[in-house]
Amino acid sequence: MQVFQRRLIDTAQQQASLQDIILKNKTRTGQTPTMVQSYTYAGSNPDGSPIAFGTSTQFNIPIQGDSDFIITSFSGLVFDNATGLQIVAPLVKLQITDNSSQRSMFSNPVFFSLVMGNGGFPYILQEPRLVTANTQLVIAIYNNLSAQNINVQVTMNGDRVYY
Repeated sequence: MQVFQRRLIDTAQQQASLQDIILKNKTRTGQTPTMVQSYTYAGSNPDGSPIAFGTSTQFNIPIQGDSDFIITSFSGLVFDNATGLQIVAPLVKLQITDNSSQRSMFSNPVFFSLVMGNGGFPYILQEPRLVTANTQLVIAIYNNLSAQNINVQVTMNGDRVYY
């Protein structure tokens, strides 16, 4: 099966799962969604300052207060601070935590390229994940083992649900 066909099937399955979350009112109890809009939240290492070899950092992605957010996929990029070139398989781990529930998305920090996709092919979640309005996603980058200073950018792709 071609990659494009597989991605098309994955997307269709995710949309069905997204509809289940919204229609079964698993978002805000007693409130009916009035609009759903595709959206991407983005974040990067603090102040654009590079992450040095052997160090760790964290940054927040604030979720706006006017809508819940349902994450359907992750994307990310790690690049060499000196050259600006992408590092395809960075030796850096990350953990994503939903500040509202204090739940981490992975059982342990995982290597970046295992969960952040690759370029135009994002990492599609097994099931969409709800993040409530007016909270933050905390992105923790652990122990840069790349030989260079790096910069990181991540995106959370999905749908905003308005009530």
